[in-house]
Amino acid sequence: MSLPSNVHVSSHPVLKQKFAQLRQKSSGRETRQLIHEISTILSVWVSSIEFKNDTSAASKTAISAAGAEFTLPSIVPADYVLIPVLRSGLGMVDSFLTFLPNSESPIYHLGIFREKISLQPVEYYNKLPTREVPFDIAFVLDPIIATGGTAEAVIQTLRDWGVKKIVFVSLLGSAQGLKRVIESDSGDLEIYIGEVDEQLSETGFILPGVGDLGDRLHNTHLD
Repeated sequence: MSLPSNVHVSSHPVLKQKFAQLRQKSSGRETRQLIHEISTILSVWVSSIEFKNDTSAASKTAISAAGAEFTLPSIVPADYVLIPVLRSGLGMVDSFLTFLPNSESPIYHLGIFREKISLQPVEYYNKLPTREVPFDIAFVLDPIIATGGTAEAVIQTLRDWGVKKIVFVSLLGSAQGLKRVIESDSGDLEIYIGEVDEQLSETGFILPGVGDLGDRLHNTHLD
């Protein structure tokens, strides 16, 4: 499998085991828990690459519980936002909020769904502010990159808003969809993904895949 250099695929053995569980049929509660666990592993991995210690910052100190002085770390970038793609991206938010360094970072929501017949993305909700982009990175959270159409639309929306660097985090993607997304954007874009499957069905689902995670998360299989 040959993927572009800015697509990063995890090799974490525990993640592979969690994916094997997620691929199987499970209740909404079990699905939510597995997505949370997988997202937590991804958040640790992504942050270890995208965040750095700022050695140029003025040193700040504090007193430890043992009464000794120590230096507080300074991490860059300090300004970033989380952008979950509705609905299923909501299942990843808590993991990233818990682990990323700034618990007060804004969360902006984008609602985009894939029309079932044409497989084209349709935007139905956009809470991006109209003011100038005041941050360094947008972390996009969307569990699945299948055909790549939704991811492509999200990235274009963020570029139109003025975002310079996009870090797109997904649980699972197709090789075809990932290549489409990379080829559609010439900006600063990194994709971090837990696992990649080779096949897409005629209806745009990844095979063997994990099914429709939005439906599985919210128990809306019959809608």
